[in-house]
Amino acid sequence: MRRLLCSPLSRGTERKWTLTVCVKPWNCKLPLGQCCSKQSRQYSPASTRRIRTRQTMSSSDSSSQTNEMYSNTKFPAYYKATLQLEDHDFERMISSFKEPLPAVFRLRLDSPSREAVKAELNRLVGTEVSLEGGALRACTELEWYPEHLAYSLGCDRRTLRKNPELAAFHDWVTWHVDSGDITRQEAVSMVPPLLLRVQKHHHVLDMCAAPGSKTSQLLEMVSSTVTGEEGLSACPEGFVVANDADRDRCFMLIKNTLRLRSPALMVTNHEATHLPNLNLDAILRGPELEGDAEAEASSHPVVDETGVFDRVLADVPCSGDGTIRKNPTAWHRWTPRGAYTLHPVQLQVALRGAALLKQGGYMVYSTCSLNPIEDEAVVAELLRQTGGALQLVDCSDDLPQLKRRPGLESWLVMDDKAMSVRERKQSRRDRNAAPRPEEEVSAERTAEMLEYATWDSIADESRRGLIHASCFPPSAEEASELQLRRCMRILPQDNDTGGFFVAVLRKVAPLPSFAGPTKRRYKRIQAKLAAGKVTGSSPPCMS
Repeated sequence: MRRLLCSPLSRGTERKWTLTVCVKPWNCKLPLGQCCSKQSRQYSPASTRRIRTRQTMSSSDSSSQTNEMYSNTKFPAYYKATLQLEDHDFERMISSFKEPLPAVFRLRLDSPSREAVKAELNRLVGTEVSLEGGALRACTELEWYPEHLAYSLGCDRRTLRKNPELAAFHDWVTWHVDSGDITRQEAVSMVPPLLLRVQKHHHVLDMCAAPGSKTSQLLEMVSSTVTGEEGLSACPEGFVVANDADRDRCFMLIKNTLRLRSPALMVTNHEATHLPNLNLDAILRGPELEGDAEAEASSHPVVDETGVFDRVLADVPCSGDGTIRKNPTAWHRWTPRGAYTLHPVQLQVALRGAALLKQGGYMVYSTCSLNPIEDEAVVAELLRQTGGALQLVDCSDDLPQLKRRPGLESWLVMDDKAMSVRERKQSRRDRNAAPRPEEEVSAERTAEMLEYATWDSIADESRRGLIHASCFPPSAEEASELQLRRCMRILPQDNDTGGFFVAVLRKVAPLPSFAGPTKRRYKRIQAKLAAGKVTGSSPPCMS
């Protein structure tokens, strides 16, 4: 725990404040301000006034602050043109985004007290709770969730936490969360694990797992009610590998899954785009293979063509505009360029997941974004680069009561009409910079954005580096072959949830990277193993 000391200092005629942060632990015996491990930062009266102004606005003028939060007109203009919704449907979506997100939780599959907890909740279903601001429904079952084990409350998490009239129920929820009986999880976040069709013997990979709600759901599917001889609990046959690139988020992941007390979980901290190779080549790499010309010429390590995992969940990092109901600042900060920046990263994560997937296995690609650049464009390019090894799965019969929209086969590629990145940097150097000249591009200009028909129509070099050719929609013939309508987009007005995108893919053949020398090398290693010429004593390659 850090200790703070704020003291005024005088420097000439200007008065400043010095904030001293003690980085010693909470049980440090030295007096505050005399510790040798401290960091200082000075604040001028102007910055102090700005901080006080923000605090005053947040407490006294919340309504104007809310209106300002939704003042970014680029967000509705972009999705009005992109999602191809009718006017009344689009207005419903915008109105839903401005409403708080109901708190949702689900019951643990293998909890011994599941039925007792469910009986307590069922007594609240259909009832109303009277609050100072009016009555609200206590809770309702999510009809589309299997066995009706998920419940939605009539208020958001902040109201549940702050309202004193709901304190008793909040304590009840907190107690059962800590005991592992229930898990707080957004409703649309429950969909990807359900569509993976996980069995108890499966080897499952969650590539971007933190904070761990989906991982907990997968872990329950793998390790629920496993019994051995004499009725004792047995070690599950399957397991879940939960990975995240952020070290601090991995600690959060461990904390959220620890209450399940399952031995079938492994947490790793690695970049999802470069997950280690779990393959024959990596295990058997050693002195016997040194000097191999083909091995040295190969710029990318090989992945076993038979795959490693039965199920892969790629819930990739995204712009998160589907989470506006619980994070309204995402509306205020939204720009179309966020999707273009994340598009190549999302594609690389999906490709890596496909490489680690066993033939015949299922992979779910999902985002909490509604942007086709992060959704259908990534899936289309993934299908292109895998050369028919992956196929979209029709999930229209799964979760039949869940309302969803089919994937888009065409979409618009638009960028901010504001200055390009290079021009903005120049503008920071010279605040009096002259207005930029008009671009000579074959682009349709809207009120706030530029629409590009093809990648060749982008004249600005900085925009060409930002917008990739894979962001553009396929032709009508290719879209029909890719079957992009098998993807699903969940809009907030349909199920009173956040926005979400899900695509389920099945690996029907080895990836194209196994053709040619790579495949010959793989077969040669197998021959050496059969002949006893490779010992496999060297450690596996973790590159």
